[in-house]
Amino acid sequence: MTPYEAWHGRKPNVKHMWTFGCVAYVKLVGPGLTKLSDRSAKMIFIDYESGTKGYRFYNPATGKLVVGRDAMFDENVSWDWANATGNTDQLSGEFVVRYEDSDSNPTIENSEPAEQQVVDAD
Repeated sequence: MTPYEAWHGRKPNVKHMWTFGCVAYVKLVGPGLTKLSDRSAKMIFIDYESGTKGYRFYNPATGKLVVGRDAMFDENVSWDWANATGNTDQLSGEFVVRYEDSDSNPTIENSEPAEQQVVDAD
């Protein structure tokens, strides 16, 4: 039993706590964003910001500390320091979109006429 449980008679709420060093996708804000800009960046969760409801993140791509509140945490993934260039989630080069081949001669399975429903418009 923790001291909090002994005093209050219940367990503390810990759903705002996350695993240190996990990967987080932090929402980007600022004047430089356009409609088609990326809205998040992959960063590392390092600490809780004191005095606010925010978190501290380290952005390895820029080498800067970022304080933010809007983030999606992926606690099952840790940052791969050996392959740091592959962790930035930036598209480099080109990518190919492949579509499945559709049926070139589609047929209707049901040969019965569709039922008609008469609606009285008053």
